[in-house]
Amino acid sequence: MTNKIKELLDSYPKPLAAIGSPSDSFEITLDILGNSTESKILGEFVYFQSVENNENIVSLGQITEVMTSNKWHEEPSFKAVIKRHGSLPHLSREADNRIATLNVQSTFKVISDTEVKAHKLSNSPSTGMKISGMTNEIMDALIGPLCADYKTEILGRAYDTVVNIPFWFKHFGKEYNGAGDAYHIGVFGKTGSGKTTTAARMIAGYATNHSHMSFLILDPQGQFFNDNDVLPKHEKFRGALEQRGINPEHYKPILIPKDIALPDSPELFSEFLISSGFIRYFFAITTEEKIQLMADAIEDYLWGRYNNPSFKLSNQNHIKLLNEIITRFTSLEGDAEKEAKCSRFISMVYAKGGPRTNLQLRLSNIAEQLNKQQYAEFKKEINTFEEVLKLFQSESGNNVDSMVEDILTKKGFVYIINLSEQANKNFRNENVQAKLIDVILNKVIERAELLAFDGNKANCLIVMDEAHRYVNSTASDERLKQLNKRIIDSVRTVRKYGIGHMFITQTIESIDQEVIQQMRIFAFGYGLTMGGEFSKIKQIINDDNAAKFYRSFIDPSSNGKYPFMFHGPISPLSFTGSPLFIEMN
Repeated sequence: MTNKIKELLDSYPKPLAAIGSPSDSFEITLDILGNSTESKILGEFVYFQSVENNENIVSLGQITEVMTSNKWHEEPSFKAVIKRHGSLPHLSREADNRIATLNVQSTFKVISDTEVKAHKLSNSPSTGMKISGMTNEIMDALIGPLCADYKTEILGRAYDTVVNIPFWFKHFGKEYNGAGDAYHIGVFGKTGSGKTTTAARMIAGYATNHSHMSFLILDPQGQFFNDNDVLPKHEKFRGALEQRGINPEHYKPILIPKDIALPDSPELFSEFLISSGFIRYFFAITTEEKIQLMADAIEDYLWGRYNNPSFKLSNQNHIKLLNEIITRFTSLEGDAEKEAKCSRFISMVYAKGGPRTNLQLRLSNIAEQLNKQQYAEFKKEINTFEEVLKLFQSESGNNVDSMVEDILTKKGFVYIINLSEQANKNFRNENVQAKLIDVILNKVIERAELLAFDGNKANCLIVMDEAHRYVNSTASDERLKQLNKRIIDSVRTVRKYGIGHMFITQTIESIDQEVIQQMRIFAFGYGLTMGGEFSKIKQIINDDNAAKFYRSFIDPSSNGKYPFMFHGPISPLSFTGSPLFIEMN
């Protein structure tokens, strides 16, 4: 080992502990030294040195458990004394042994001051080896040569320490600095846990790859769109991305339909008439089957209008179009309709009988009022129809197809789609939000498949905030079920196209298990310690001590610090797969 790194490693004046027994190459038992018995031990980031095949090895890890044992306190014959006096003179405290558990995070082979390689600890360490506390200077000396070809970001410090923890956010391609594979990511935590800020910092980390990848953020609350408390201390999300190389002209906060219109599709239009509740209330239809049939009838009518090349949803007035639909549905054209005394569009919904007659009477009444420009009785429904039609009428002339083209075929673009009520009144309806997300994801998958057919990959990250609303295996609504199915299909297939998903959510339990199984990187914030939530965390990380350590997290509202447990290939310190515990302000 060369002078600089060796001197740094040997410079720590007071070791915290020594390696005890039993130990293996992943989990090491530590005997806490006497001079450290009153020091903070749990969560400490430490290192030890060893030699393998005459090569110098340095191993790093976090202490995830500390326990005290005293054989005299365990003696049944002394229990009565302890019961009376509370302690044993000269034995309590003085005869205590503190034993800690160290999870090995990563191991490095130090070849020279400028060459450090990742290594697997291939032998269990010897007892008595000294364990010392990590410093930022030592961390920089080890990580600098290892990550010379990669950009690293500091998201926070090792839990309850001052040691900065490096993260690397590799793009999904095989070219320079790439991971060679797309990752699906989950950021979990209760309200106030800092999950949005953590996700934003991770996105900023990936933005250092702006010459290789692009981003799509689906934003149901408008928090990213408004750049409202996404990052702490008045730091702006947009500024953080631009600081890392994102071109300001490629940062695109999008309002639908102001900035981007949906594809001009009668099928899609009729679907939104269902999702918005327009068909149910305007036509006074209550059953799901008949609502769908009415949507089919409207779609059929609109396809007929497309025989006129000048007809497009994007150039229609809402009152005029609605009047034309009602007029056609109440008029009789051709011998068949005249004989049946019913337009074919109404016949698509109801056979003969009272319900059909009632619908005809209702539509005749609506037609009469529309012709007189008397809109008061149906004002709410007419407004809903207008809002749905606006989704297909962008002021900018851009559409979803052009956005998807930018994201998948160009680099350094950041699209933030505002799905909140701020963008469109209909977006207060989760069904409408779900349908819109479904449309966008479908377009992404279709275009990605075409790219793959030509031998190309997309290299982009799709971020979904409030994911528990949409990736929900227990959803009862058909449109939410359809979106859940679309997302499951997407996470199964799009990785091979170079597309990764990031899901930001308050809960693990409601997220479909198939989506969880496809994730490679996990970030767990404070608060997921109840029943099924905690069981899922234990199942994911497969480390009881780490799970216990996670459970000891302090509520951020009490100290202003946001603890997170990371699991997966997100740091040069994550080689062994052991969880990494950090803390952010």
